[in-house]
Amino acid sequence: MKCLIFSVVSLFFYSNLHAQGSRSLGLTLKSGMSELKRISGEDDFYHPNKVTTSPSFTWGILIDAEKQFSKFISGQSQFGYNNIRGYETESYSATNAGTGETTEFRSETERNAHCLSLNTTVNIHPAEKLIIGLGISINYLLSNSYLTHGYSNNQPSYIIGGGNDLLQLDLGLNPQIGYQLFDKVKVYAGAQFGLFNIRDPKIQDSYSREFGLASGNEIILKSRLYTIGLNYTLFKDKV
Repeated sequence: MKCLIFSVVSLFFYSNLHAQGSRSLGLTLKSGMSELKRISGEDDFYHPNKVTTSPSFTWGILIDAEKQFSKFISGQSQFGYNNIRGYETESYSATNAGTGETTEFRSETERNAHCLSLNTTVNIHPAEKLIIGLGISINYLLSNSYLTHGYSNNQPSYIIGGGNDLLQLDLGLNPQIGYQLFDKVKVYAGAQFGLFNIRDPKIQDSYSREFGLASGNEIILKSRLYTIGLNYTLFKDKV
């Protein structure tokens, strides 16, 4: 299924570059907030730890190809780089059976992922200069890293760094709204909602590692991006 969608998006991107009619080639710079968001994964008796996620800064740069099919409909394709970041906090407590003393544990993880994205969007132009679009994206993970700080009763206890614990391929649903500011300049506000769990199921959470559990708590992470972009038209013609 992923290969089929990749083929369709690639074909649409290629057709935008070579189609007859009004077409343009531009460059888009965007920034905003991203999150590797925990969507689900219930805590259970064997995994009483709580895992939450929060957003961080993101940015990207993309080559943009657009074809105007009619006055009201256009096709838009983008290829480029996206930086996706996010924070993950895990907390739990453990009680010493002999002394009855309870220790509070917390780990804070910052993730940084570098992705290539291929996006294709169908835009509707309901009014002059206004653009409303919905598209799909294929995101390929080049690399990712993480840095975890561990605390025991709010005192630093360890630092762990690593990477490549996220899956390489993800698909996203991309709504956007845009406005033509000037002849060659457009501004866009958009989002990207990842459709698949990108956390490698072999990766254990801190609680499972600490207590030697064979399997980790079920944690499903999906990428979320909320950005504002500025598009500059480098080339435009009518055939």
